[in-house]
Parts: sequence; structure tokens; C-alpha cells
Amino acid sequence: CSVDFNDLDHLQSNFSRARNIWQQTKLSEDEFVAKIYEARNITKQRVSLSAVHHRDKKMAYFFAVLEDLLGLKEKD
Repeated sequence: CSVDFNDLDHLQSNFSRARNIWQQTKLSEDEFVAKIYEARNITKQRVSLSAVHHRDKKMAYFFAVLEDLLGLKEKD
């Protein structure tokens, strides 16, 4: 996803964040990867529809979508 969202400068931290998110779940690797692809597709769709206003923050948006899909998003 770092390539898809033009965020290779933060590749290592993106891996770390994904690993940390995964550790908060009880999902298998395959289940988690499926959620990553789902979040990636949602993010790409919303970026193409201009729903993401800060296009330089696509990776952050992807992680927010992923956390939401996993039920990890903080409640207000």
C-alpha cells in the first residue's frame, strides 16, 4: 500500500504500524491481509472520488479505514 499511496519514504514505519494494528486483533495473517486489501480498495475509491481532501495523507487515511474496518477506531 505504501507504493499505491506514494509513501515509500515511510515504508518501515508503515510496516510497524500495520504490525501493531494486527497485534490488536485476533485475526490470522490471511484474514488481516484480506482486511488490508479491503481498506486499500476503499481508500483508492475515495481518493478517486476526491473524498480525501489531503491527497498527501492517503496512507494515514488508509490506516484510519483499516482501523475502522477492524473495529479499532477510537470512539469520540
